[in-house]
Amino acid sequence: MKINRLLTLMGLSSLLFLSSGCFTIMHEEAAASLDLPSGSFSGPSPLHIGGKTPSENAEWLMIEPWLTSVGSASSGKSFDQSDPLGDYSAGGPSDGARSGIYNWRPMRPAAAQNQGYFAISEGLEFVGKGFKITQDNGSESDNLYYLEIPVQANYIVPMEGGHELRFGAGPYIAAGLFGNYSGNFGGQSESGSLKFGSNKDYALMDYGAVLSASYMVTPKISLTANYDFGLRNINMSADKIYNRTIGLSVGYRIK
Repeated sequence: MKINRLLTLMGLSSLLFLSSGCFTIMHEEAAASLDLPSGSFSGPSPLHIGGKTPSENAEWLMIEPWLTSVGSASSGKSFDQSDPLGDYSAGGPSDGARSGIYNWRPMRPAAAQNQGYFAISEGLEFVGKGFKITQDNGSESDNLYYLEIPVQANYIVPMEGGHELRFGAGPYIAAGLFGNYSGNFGGQSESGSLKFGSNKDYALMDYGAVLSASYMVTPKISLTANYDFGLRNINMSADKIYNRTIGLSVGYRIK
């Protein structure tokens, strides 16, 4: 429970800070993706977990350059003696007040140099996950829908003509919204809704790692492949189930 709250707080905090204007957002992208969900299973039950029908998802992505301190400058009132640091000449009141001002700039080379640079990206995704459960007497497809926040460290390689390569890796945190299932066991069809939370069908929170590779086809259009590797057991019974998702998305750069 504690790790769920901590990861949720970290994910929401990063999104709020980015949206607040405290950071310089370099790019914003809207994307639609087609994901192929599957699952990883371990436990005593005689089940088989595999992929299910692809799902359509939507994403909003924000990217800002990695920032670093490049030094400091001094400010304050004058000294009535010569300033030992050499910043001020003699004269004026003698209160000796001084303060440091830190200057920040992005670690991004000039675009003309076509050199790689690092950036941080945060996203907000509506994503469909799930899996197909197969037993001897039938099968069931579980569709799980989440609101997901991925945070990635990216290495970006500018190319001629406005093209760009981007490679990213980092954690994600996701909250279950709703779900449904449909199946056929012993020749009888079944369907219904799935619930998230304690003593429900699946755990409310999911978290894991995400890897991505993106290519800017034009200065505005991007193609991205990603893989979500769930690290939390989302099943509420003795069997363990982890989300796994491979996705391909098309994005439009708004900014």
